Amino acid sequence: MSLLRTSVWMKQVRQFSLCSINATSNRACLGRPSRTKYLKQYKITLMQSDGSTIEARYAAPLHFVRLPLDLRTADENERRQRLALRKPQVKKMKEEVLDDNFDAGDYLKYFQK
Repeated sequence: MSLLRTSVWMKQVRQFSLCSINATSNRACLGRPSRTKYLKQYKITLMQSDGSTIEARYAAPLHFVRLPLDLRTADENERRQRLALRKPQVKKMKEEVLDDNFDAGDYLKYFQK
């Protein structure tokens, strides 16, 4: 009996929610998450390769996502700079300079009684 009452009540609620008009800003949003598959999405700032930013939603809790630069569309100077940054850096060997002017006589005053 209670199952029947619950189903009748659910039909009334469903009918009521379909008839109501929700005039908020979410109605006009094109990227509104409407699927139940994506339950939790986090707001992120998405930076495109030209420098413009877009507020978006993403499954991981990231604050800022930067899209890579397309090297085919970049100008020649920028393309060279980006490719130079990808090359492995040459490690500079530091040559150790030893100071050979040690004089033991300077330290005799510390060892006398």
